[in-house]
Amino acid sequence: MGSTVTSTTMTTTSATTIATHAAATYRTVKYIVQLTQGTDYHSTEVSLIHDGTTVYITEYGTLFDNAVLGTLSATISSGNILLQVTPGSNSSLTARVVSTAIPV
Repeated sequence: MGSTVTSTTMTTTSATTIATHAAATYRTVKYIVQLTQGTDYHSTEVSLIHDGTTVYITEYGTLFDNAVLGTLSATISSGNILLQVTPGSNSSLTARVVSTAIPV
């Protein structure tokens, strides 16, 4: 089992990858995501599993102080599981992610 922490800052409203895992190595991944934009905060948990082609994702435990700062999604591309956030605005947004991955 592997656990990692990543941090990504973006200024876009396009989907941005905030965590990556090798699909051939990991089948199940759990993420705790913290989004920060100025003095606004958003936290959520995501669990996913994949079959090598399709990623199945559930999001739960979502908390925020003023507004949802972004939406999360996941996909497989070039053999990697990509967790992505689409920010709600192009103001500077920082995503910090703690992930725990279970091998295939």
